[in-house]
Amino acid sequence: MSKLPIRVVSTCSAAVAAALLAVPAPVLATDNFKVYSYAAKAFCENEEGEELESTINIHNPSLTQSADIKIKTIAIPDEGQGAPSVASCDTLGPDYATSFEVECEQPGDFFEGFVVVLSRQPLDVVGFYETTFDGELEDTDVVPVSGRKLNTNHNAWNRLSCPANTPD
Repeated sequence: MSKLPIRVVSTCSAAVAAALLAVPAPVLATDNFKVYSYAAKAFCENEEGEELESTINIHNPSLTQSADIKIKTIAIPDEGQGAPSVASCDTLGPDYATSFEVECEQPGDFFEGFVVVLSRQPLDVVGFYETTFDGELEDTDVVPVSGRKLNTNHNAWNRLSCPANTPD
């Protein structure tokens, strides 16, 4: 059995160590990260010519990073609307915006609750509320929505599965 010179062994060890450091560590389900949560009041009602509508406007203020967002609706339990559900997933490019509308199209439709916007980056979120009566605009309110940082993990984020027609 031949022996390698010490210099060759230490050079190989250094190369293996450098290669291992260059490989990113796998993301573990228990790794915590920040999620920003914005809960905007939402409602809509369509009754005898009067319509109340909510639109949540979302802006990614970053000039360099895209923002993955997940939007879920939560009805007030007394309304019997069911459990929270993810309504939409999207990726907002740098300095891009989108909106999410709570629609009550048919007479008698009603929703009251929250639209919750989740992202791993801070966002600008604004609730836009309007009332129309017989097609004429009666009232408009614009309300900034403050966010909060939540500690969560990749597993919790991934459990919020997106509807089939939207990207993860």
